Order: sequence, then C-alpha cells, then structure tokens
Amino acid sequence: VKGAPSLLQDQIVFILDVPEEVSRQRIVKRGVDLEDYWHSWNALVLYRAKFREVAGYFSAHMIDATKTPEQVLEQVLK
Repeated sequence: VKGAPSLLQDQIVFILDVPEEVSRQRIVKRGVDLEDYWHSWNALVLYRAKFREVAGYFSAHMIDATKTPEQVLEQVLK
C-alpha cells in the first residue's frame, strides 16, 4: 500500500469491518448529518475498500464489527 507505514509490519493489526449500511445506521444514531461528504455512501464504500486493501497488505485480522462490543472483543481475543 503506497505510503503505508513500515512500523506496522511487525505488529498485529485488527480492522473492525462493517457494511456501509451499518456504518450509516451508526452515524445516524450519533446524530451526524449523512449529507456530509465524509459520511456519504460513496465515501463509506471507498473507506471500506481502502481498509480492506490495507488489511491484505498487513495480513490484518478482519473483525466483524456488526456484533455487540463484547462479541467484537471476543473475536479480537481469539
């Protein structure tokens, strides 16, 4: 990944992944405007794709973050 810090190469990396629709639901729940560019559907699709690209580069563990916080933690600790 262009510009990715080499410091992470010897680290364990976790990426919390959720579908774009879940992201939007959580954004709305926080009371944030979905019309903001950073929260638009296209931006969320781009972010998710980039994080997945980074995951491959760093052999990151993809965590299903659609679960409860306790279930997400359980996945991380496996």
